[in-house]
Amino acid sequence: MFGIEHWDVVPDIMTLAKGMCSSYVPLGATIARQEIADEFAGEDKFLRHVFTFSGHPVATTAGLKNIEIIEREALVNRAIEMGDYFKGRLGELRKKHSIVGDARGIGLLLCLEIVADRNTKAPFPREAKVSEKLNAGFKKRGLILRAHGDIIVNMSPPLCITKDEIDEIVTAVDGSLADVEKE
Repeated sequence: MFGIEHWDVVPDIMTLAKGMCSSYVPLGATIARQEIADEFAGEDKFLRHVFTFSGHPVATTAGLKNIEIIEREALVNRAIEMGDYFKGRLGELRKKHSIVGDARGIGLLLCLEIVADRNTKAPFPREAKVSEKLNAGFKKRGLILRAHGDIIVNMSPPLCITKDEIDEIVTAVDGSLADVEKE
């Protein structure tokens, strides 16, 4: 359910937000080990902070329903399955396009690293405007993706994505990369 589980991390305190309700409404939470939580529990113990939307029934209902759907539809396992497929397809782009330095990620949190030189991982100079060119290509092909920084393209599709939709995304990214390489 949480990325930290890939590394057997057990945090003292963990904050959560968007994933609990798929960003439909504002919702956040904090989870803490019992001995830490106990410091904020009791008649004379509380966090002295104002929470404007604290405990709002719409947000909490959306969160509970979303977690129910994630569990019922086994979307964590689906993220693993579809993530492996997506990562494999992105790996194909790495083989095809010399400007793809790496295709990496876990589950459905993936990225492409775009580089001027794959061996040294040297980035493109900003004046080459590679991010802008990629973003224009993504937009032209109907993708909501954004190349940024020293050129990383993050991809985090919905947990319910299908292989056909992944193929459609990869085809559009492929075309955008080809356009940039031509220039």
